[in-house]
Amino acid sequence: MTGQGGSGAHGVDWAALRHRMEAASGTGDVAADAEAARRVLAQRARLLARPASEPRGAARIDVVTFTLGGETWGLQARLVWEVFRVSELARLPGAAAPVVGITPWRGLILPVLDLRSVLGMPTAPLDDLRLAVVLGADRPALGILADAVDEVLSVGEDDITEPPEGVAAQRDLLLGVTKASLPVLDGARLSSFIAMELKS
Repeated sequence: MTGQGGSGAHGVDWAALRHRMEAASGTGDVAADAEAARRVLAQRARLLARPASEPRGAARIDVVTFTLGGETWGLQARLVWEVFRVSELARLPGAAAPVVGITPWRGLILPVLDLRSVLGMPTAPLDDLRLAVVLGADRPALGILADAVDEVLSVGEDDITEPPEGVAAQRDLLLGVTKASLPVLDGARLSSFIAMELKS
C-alpha cells in the first residue's frame, strides 16, 4: 500500500492530499508519476493564487476527481482520507452491489465498492481497478475502486446543480453536476447507503 495518513473531516490538508495523489499515480512509470505530481502541484498553486477580490459569499468546495470505466467523477476532498493500491481483495460472494469484497488498510478492514453498477455503467472484471479511494466523514468507512485518481479542483458551490433528468446514476448518491459537466458524488450519502446495505 502507498500513501500517508489522511486529513480529518474538516478542511483539506494539502500536503497530505498531494501525497495521496502522488501515491495514486503509482500504477504508471516514473515519468508518469513525476508528471502527475507536477500537475497536482500546479493545480494547488492555481488554487492558492485565487484573487483576493473573489466575493466573500462565494463558498467553494474542493473536489478530487477520479476515473472509473472511462468516465470522470468527483468526490468531496474533505471526505477523502487516502488513495492506495489494492494488493489484497477478499471477495464476498452474495454481497449486494456495489460491495464486492473487503481489504485490509492500516489495521482496519474496509468494505470495497465497485460503483459501476450503481452509476449506470457496464461492469467488467475487477482486475483493472487497482486503486482504492478511502472515504469517510469522522473515520475511514470504505474504499472505492478506481482506474486512476486525477486532480484536485476548487468548485463554487453555486456551480454545482441538480443532475439533469435521465442521468443513469442513482440520483440520490449525487451531490450534483458542475458547469463543466463533472458529476460529483455525495460521499456522506454514499457512506450511509453502504452502511445500510451491509446491515441488511
